[in-house]
Amino acid sequence: MPLYWIWSFSDMDHSTLSYSHWIRDSHGLDYAAGMASNYFHGYLKLSLPERKDDGLKQRMEMYEDKNNVTFGIKRLVILIPDEMFVNGVLESHLLDKAEPLETQFINRAGVYRPFKHAVYRMNKKVNGRTYYFAIEGATPLISFFDAIYSNLSATWQMQELKREIWLKFYKHLRELITTWPETRDLIELIIYNSHDSKGNLVDVGELLVANMQNKTKTLDEISH
Repeated sequence: MPLYWIWSFSDMDHSTLSYSHWIRDSHGLDYAAGMASNYFHGYLKLSLPERKDDGLKQRMEMYEDKNNVTFGIKRLVILIPDEMFVNGVLESHLLDKAEPLETQFINRAGVYRPFKHAVYRMNKKVNGRTYYFAIEGATPLISFFDAIYSNLSATWQMQELKREIWLKFYKHLRELITTWPETRDLIELIIYNSHDSKGNLVDVGELLVANMQNKTKTLDEISH
């Protein structure tokens, strides 16, 4: 039997279910784990930990002191919507774009590359205070969104399993962040469905308020 036929028959056994199981395994060879690893090692692990007093915490503290403001979440908030798309400027009736954190330049492969983190101001007071947030979308997922809708790169597997890939990206990224000591307290991952049960877009500002309230409630329960 020709090799091509053997390969064709064996490929028929690879159903959507079998691909799903393969993605969920912890081998690091799938698209989702690759995106999460590149994002972590090529961006988050470089730009957030303290290096000569220019880490995320230090830049946030300098921002607060300079502008007399308060960050609602003392971490970089990374949005992970199931639609896998985040606009260049976040759309929310509760958020206004503010000045970004101070740009950090890090030598990467012989080039001093700029690392920037956007900041948004909440225009609604929470507990009588106005809060600011360092927040951005997960950029690898935006690239994946482009890939699955491009004739150059899209495959049926990517289309069929995009939700599996979305979940695996989140889980693998969370594992990397919490395992590495220098990043576990610097990032807040917010994974969510882009639309509510009525089909309306979920407001990112409302997600931030809910996140703050949940954390405050948890701290209150611990203290009591």
